[in-house]
Amino acid sequence: MKITEKTVDRISILAKLSFDVKEKDELIIGLKGMMGFVTTLENYDSVDETIDLLPSFTCPLADDKAALSLKREDVLSSAPLCDDTCFIVPKTVEEG
Repeated sequence: MKITEKTVDRISILAKLSFDVKEKDELIIGLKGMMGFVTTLENYDSVDETIDLLPSFTCPLADDKAALSLKREDVLSSAPLCDDTCFIVPKTVEEG
């Protein structure tokens, strides 16, 4: 895609923006750079470098089996604030 002043004028109409001559020139340079980068990515056809990492990565998994959990009273006994059923957490975000 060729980036010209006409392209920038069309984009500015669609985006409801206005640019002076200096801003248009800077925008054309920036857009050409982005399009060059996209073209470079399109021409890059090898993904072997990232695929090779996946098979070598292993993570031991825990057995998926039912087990007894901690008693609620024991867990809540170490909490700084709680009621009979759950932890009480101080408010950290104010509304407004």
